[in-house]
Amino acid sequence: MIAARLIVIASRVIQRQFHELLTRSGIVTDVFSGQKHTLYSLRHTAICMRLVLSGGQVNIYTLAKNAGTSVDQIERFYASKLPLSKELVKNLHSFGGGRDE
Repeated sequence: MIAARLIVIASRVIQRQFHELLTRSGIVTDVFSGQKHTLYSLRHTAICMRLVLSGGQVNIYTLAKNAGTSVDQIERFYASKLPLSKELVKNLHSFGGGRDE
């Protein structure tokens, strides 16, 4: 019980520190969606950036495994909302063309 309570306290401290960092940086809300940034939104950003910055050369299976999600989830909730070129789509469907990242 004590360990569970400490986890709750640590989580609140991290949330407060994250919110303070966002406030000081002037980025509490997303400029495009108007939604507040959360720690969880960092996961979404990391997945999207990996897809885009890799030019589709990321191994989507490995990305899904590292992010604790499925290839289906990445395709439906992340890749579908990105500006995808034909080459990017082709690369993603080939599981990154053999590169393991």
